[in-house]
Amino acid sequence: MRFIGVVLICLFASSIQAQVSKAWCESEAVRVFEWFKADSFDAVYSRFDKTMKRQIQPDMLEGVWGQVTMSLGLASDHGEAVVEEMDSLFVTLLPIKLQKGKAQLKVTFDKTGLIAGLFIVPGQIPYSPPAWLNPEKIKEVKIDFGEPQFPNSGKLSMPASGEPFACVIIVPGSGGIDKDCSIGPNKIYKDIAWGLASKGIASFRYDKRTHDYLGQLVKNDQDGKEPFDIRTEYLQDLKEIVKKLAKRPELNAKRIYILGHSQGGALIPLFNEELKGIAGFISMAGTLRPIPELAKEQVAYLSSFSKLSKEDSLKLEQLYRKFDNSMPGKIENLDKNEPIFEPYTHNYWKFLAKLDMPKMAVAIRKPMLFLQGERDYQVTMKDFELWKSTLNGKSDCTLKTYPKLNHLFLTGRGEGPSDPNEYNRPENVSEEVILDLVNWLKSRP
Repeated sequence: MRFIGVVLICLFASSIQAQVSKAWCESEAVRVFEWFKADSFDAVYSRFDKTMKRQIQPDMLEGVWGQVTMSLGLASDHGEAVVEEMDSLFVTLLPIKLQKGKAQLKVTFDKTGLIAGLFIVPGQIPYSPPAWLNPEKIKEVKIDFGEPQFPNSGKLSMPASGEPFACVIIVPGSGGIDKDCSIGPNKIYKDIAWGLASKGIASFRYDKRTHDYLGQLVKNDQDGKEPFDIRTEYLQDLKEIVKKLAKRPELNAKRIYILGHSQGGALIPLFNEELKGIAGFISMAGTLRPIPELAKEQVAYLSSFSKLSKEDSLKLEQLYRKFDNSMPGKIENLDKNEPIFEPYTHNYWKFLAKLDMPKMAVAIRKPMLFLQGERDYQVTMKDFELWKSTLNGKSDCTLKTYPKLNHLFLTGRGEGPSDPNEYNRPENVSEEVILDLVNWLKSRP
């Protein structure tokens, strides 16, 4: 499931006619930056127009700035501001430098000189591999695959020496996930791939088809050419990937495993039925519950952090209706004009509604490993307990939780409920998780 890496403070507000020059805006943007550096949030607030003052308080500014500095370190300097006049507003962009990276301060002034909009956009922090990992012990090979209208490629990561290796196929979660699961400065699939390779296990990771081709998948569905569902989103690519990897001389064809994260982990019961030659399955933050049910819980959780206006509450009710319409028991007979959980299609949710995931999970006769972060708000301990109760008594089924980890198997704050802001904090997947994966894989006969 996907996340916004931008800290949004407020939208544009009204303006009053007066004269404000571009040069004046440049200097005032620098002044705002200096106020943030000095933690003078009251000073920033004093320059807000009436609309901004109704929506934002100084303590909210402090919270946003705290999130930025927690991720990027203390602010040090700024670059040259750029001002663009839009209608009666002056949109001013000021590059700012922090200890661990860059960001952009976007200040919108009205023609009276008051602040009518304010954004802080974190810049991209370079990825850093785990400190305990030696990249020189890893080699990577690009492998092309995909149907003619959906060409794709992925990376096979392996130890630099020795073979044949057991291999893990990392299956992404929901949304248009890239091969590394790049969220903010973090790349958790790359962490897992390199971590496994450094300890003797190969892996393959790839861009999910919806990363580049979501629009085409939806259009094909709308035009009646091919339904957009799990088959076109996951299975077509995975079947080809498994066949290609089984032919690689560096790999042990009898030791190919599926590691699914989030929705990828939720689909393990289906993968067991559809994919041939798989030695076992790993679910990281997977679920047996319908995805719209979890999405509704996530939205409710995130909306609890702020007081909603009547308009926001109405939009939330409309969103809940889309989630409810996409649930099994409802989607099968739903009118085509009824709103659903987009960008997915009626065919998408109808396909999933046909699957009895708990029953299919019980039918799996291969080794399984289930890992869960206890601070995960997207796939919660409720989901982990459902796996546990459903698979109770099955042999060769291992389940483990991590008290301090979130949905990305990162520490974040390490305590209390997690939230999306944690994902912008640069860190790596816990080494404990990597070691648990390696030990489980190496213990398979």
